[in-house]
Amino acid sequence: METKIVKGIVLREAEYRESDKILTVLTESGKIIVTARGVKKPTGKNLSLSSLFVYSEMTLNLQNGKYYLAGGSLIESFYPLREDLERLSLATAFTEITSYLSENGEDAAFMQKLLLNCLYFLCKKEINIDLVKAVFEAKCAEYSGFFPEFEGCDLCGEMTEKMYFEPEACELTCRRCAEDTNAFLQVNMNVLAALRYIGANGLLKAVKFTMNERDLRTLSNVTESILCAQLGRRFESLDYFKKLRI
Repeated sequence: METKIVKGIVLREAEYRESDKILTVLTESGKIIVTARGVKKPTGKNLSLSSLFVYSEMTLNLQNGKYYLAGGSLIESFYPLREDLERLSLATAFTEITSYLSENGEDAAFMQKLLLNCLYFLCKKEINIDLVKAVFEAKCAEYSGFFPEFEGCDLCGEMTEKMYFEPEACELTCRRCAEDTNAFLQVNMNVLAALRYIGANGLLKAVKFTMNERDLRTLSNVTESILCAQLGRRFESLDYFKKLRI
């Protein structure tokens, strides 16, 4: 039997049999599946390491090609997320997106760092939830290969007071070039400046600005559109988060 020590965050937990859990854990090297035996028993150990969002140093036993949780130490539980339904639902969306983008082990270290930092931001209620969402989505899109520069109309180059963003094509256009504005998101100079700021700065600096609630919602809608268009799919957890906020 081989023993391995890893630092990982639980992306998904599923009940298994009467007292076990099956965990999807993201490490710096990639995703692994871990069986946590007996954690649901009243006398079971390792329960604190076997919940969604928990980041810990795990001691794993490798038997017949499968990992089993033997012990470990808690690093961060992100417990405040469980006290706010909106932040909890957004954190769940972050884990779903992270899981999708971590299929390639080469991306795991970046995605683990991004997720951990954004969960930390979500726990800080002084940081606006839409801002954290926008930054997470923008950095995912940027790392995956595409985040627009938002320097002017993609068709004529002009920058006007009101611009229009087409979600499916991820195109920014002026009013003259926009064919059907009903299908577009209207964005003002404040939102465009925020998009450029997020794209130009690292994660820790990218969350350090303020803007009004309406513009933050627009910012969040634009970054979500970019990410979903780039990945060619939507995420149910993101849709659920948006329903909570209607």
